[in-house]
Amino acid sequence: MTDATPNPGIQPPAQPGAYDPTTVQPSVPPTPPPSGPPGTGGSGSDGEGSKRNLIIALVAVGVLAAILLIVVLVMALSGGDSKSSSTTSSSTTSSSSTTTSSSTTTTTAKSTTTSSSTTTTVNTKPTLVSLNVPTSVACPGSRDITVSWNFANASKVTVAIDGVQTFETYGPIATTQLPYDGCSVPHTYLFTATGPGGVINESRVINRS
Repeated sequence: MTDATPNPGIQPPAQPGAYDPTTVQPSVPPTPPPSGPPGTGGSGSDGEGSKRNLIIALVAVGVLAAILLIVVLVMALSGGDSKSSSTTSSSTTSSSSTTTSSSTTTTTAKSTTTSSSTTTTVNTKPTLVSLNVPTSVACPGSRDITVSWNFANASKVTVAIDGVQTFETYGPIATTQLPYDGCSVPHTYLFTATGPGGVINESRVINRS
């Protein structure tokens, strides 16, 4: 019978793939990390992100500048309308103007001033324009004489002969016959013109010839 006890000095051959402590194992270099496709990750990725952020910032600045410009234009138009309404002192018709830009509306009301003039009538005293009477009358006998007158600013004229007023009232412009009685003495004729502004007297002496 054969003895099946293994000999400690004889090692059985190692199986393929098994760890053999008697064999020097070669050192294995560390596996490098996987690299991404071109254009992703690393410094290239940082550059693309910076450009994208710069473009977004420029667009935001442009939008803010446009909004600020619109607000300035609206304020300028509103201020122009306010100055125009404050410098207008008077007009005959009341009107309102509305300036609309975006969502801002400014309404300015213009004031209306009505001026009235008062006419004051000044009454002027009557004045003599013309007075025609004969300077003398042929005597003897009694006769009528022709006289005429024109008084401005007068409403009526009365005549007195030697201090005695006649019974008739004449207009400011007239031609009439007046008596000349007696040739013993000259006769005095007094013409009185009355108007809204007062009274004037004109006296004439008619001699006998």
